[in-house]
Amino acid sequence: MPDLRYALAILVLGGLAGCKQHPRSLYCPKGMEEVAERSEPGKHVWCETSDKARAQWLEWHPGTTKPRQSCGYNALKPEGSFTAWHPDGKPWVQGQFVAGLKAGKWKQWDPTGNEVAEGEYSSGRLVAGAPVAGMALCEKMARK
Repeated sequence: MPDLRYALAILVLGGLAGCKQHPRSLYCPKGMEEVAERSEPGKHVWCETSDKARAQWLEWHPGTTKPRQSCGYNALKPEGSFTAWHPDGKPWVQGQFVAGLKAGKWKQWDPTGNEVAEGEYSSGRLVAGAPVAGMALCEKMARK
């Protein structure tokens, strides 16, 4: 299962990298532009729609262009898919945000690809299974 998720992540990131609207938007999804004052070259990029309603954030592992984590936003709240990767590109954490809170099934893998935690969340609270890593900076980025 982690291999399928890794392949999906590569497809998503490939789509992001393929959206070359202009040089500053190399990592932004179609219809979004990079916001320089919310991006930090070599660390992370913040992309948003012209009406600022939707956004996407992508952080790289330090000193690389390998993705560390990515999440989407709606009205400046984390919304939709969240993915974090180990430095070698294998999935670390995957889950969903709804209205800024963890929702549904979240999974976590160790660096060798073994699943180490799976939890079911509702309105940000763990309702079944084990807690999944809380390393996501999505909530912090929304407040900037």
